[in-house]
Amino acid sequence: MHPDRINILKETSKFAIYLETDDNGEVWKKFRAENYNYDFRISDGMFARWGKTKETINDPEMSPFGPEILDLEITDICHGVDGKHCQYCYKSNTSNGKNMSFRTLKTVIEKINYNSQLTQVAFGLGSTASENPDLWAMCDYLHENHIIPNGTVAQLDDHHAKMIASKFGGCAVSYHGSFDVLADTVQKLTYWKTKMTANLLRSISIS
Repeated sequence: MHPDRINILKETSKFAIYLETDDNGEVWKKFRAENYNYDFRISDGMFARWGKTKETINDPEMSPFGPEILDLEITDICHGVDGKHCQYCYKSNTSNGKNMSFRTLKTVIEKINYNSQLTQVAFGLGSTASENPDLWAMCDYLHENHIIPNGTVAQLDDHHAKMIASKFGGCAVSYHGSFDVLADTVQKLTYWKTKMTANLLRSISIS
């Protein structure tokens, strides 16, 4: 451990959480307590959790210090695929709805991330990622707090694909009956993932 590569986020008598830069320049978020520990590589989401030792079979079933991952619906608006909404949508979202504000997101994160322990937030989005105009500010806020945003979409234009490549760690693309739409969205994400030197996106999946 190199002290000059460590940035303490929070330290108490029971635990410490800090950022550490390794020999390859990768930044890790590390949580250390007697019976609960994790290493989280911010660049690609690699995550390892263990209990008292890495060899023990008694790994913790849950975090006693707060959630590691948060699923967060930031909109109940959805523009559908080619303007058509999915009749089978389990959320029954339509083009008319409400967005979570940036201020509300900050309040939620402050309450849930009380030990700086969150690693990722999975956003509940609309199909196009355009539904909530505060999305990119929300992503920036999460990055400032060493939390990686992820989300699921269905149909992206070039602008939103580029923004996701620069802000998200992972993006799933849902198939909703049109292979052309699916392929086009995946192609756009892949293009910007490889084109941008400052991209964050490491995972593109199909759901």
